[in-house]
Amino acid sequence: MVAIGGYFSLTVRLWNLVYFRDREVPFTLFLSFAVCVLGWMFSLAFMINASMTSDHIVS
Repeated sequence: MVAIGGYFSLTVRLWNLVYFRDREVPFTLFLSFAVCVLGWMFSLAFMINASMTSDHIVS
């Protein structure tokens, strides 16, 4: 999940660099940063949820 989030954020950043090179650069940088943070939070929550459910299943 971490690799998927990182790949998606990198794709968004490259897409912004290609298509929005001369306009609204701060907004696109903020958008790519927000996507990266959201992907990291989602992967972290998914790992915590998976570990908790596996602990419940084991116990």
